[in-house]
Amino acid sequence: MRFLIIGAPSSGKTTIITELKKIGHNVVYEAARDYIEEKQKLDPTFGTSKDPLAAQIEIFKEQIKREEEIDDPCFVEAGTTSNIIYLLINNTEVPDSFKSQLKRYDVVFLLEKNPKYVKGLAVLAEFEF
Repeated sequence: MRFLIIGAPSSGKTTIITELKKIGHNVVYEAARDYIEEKQKLDPTFGTSKDPLAAQIEIFKEQIKREEEIDDPCFVEAGTTSNIIYLLINNTEVPDSFKSQLKRYDVVFLLEKNPKYVKGLAVLAEFEF
């Protein structure tokens, strides 16, 4: 089984995934965070909104790769849903290949927005839920 953990920026996805890993569960961290951090090391002005589809395709491929490397049962942080949400927010058409991957998750946990969230502190997104 694949358990997907989704939620707004700073809702606790990474914290929960990290705690699950500590107690022995298989986990998959969100690929987007690593992708963006790596690109920003090379170019501090990098932003995925410059070419949202190209960036999301790269992130999507890495996310799928990470998920396929981990045995079930596992807990997945954000998964491919973050790619779809980002494209929708940027008014970019979502490829069918992205949509078809939503079926890969058996259970979805949606975390509520953190009331103490301060816009600008999240690494991956600057949008309102």
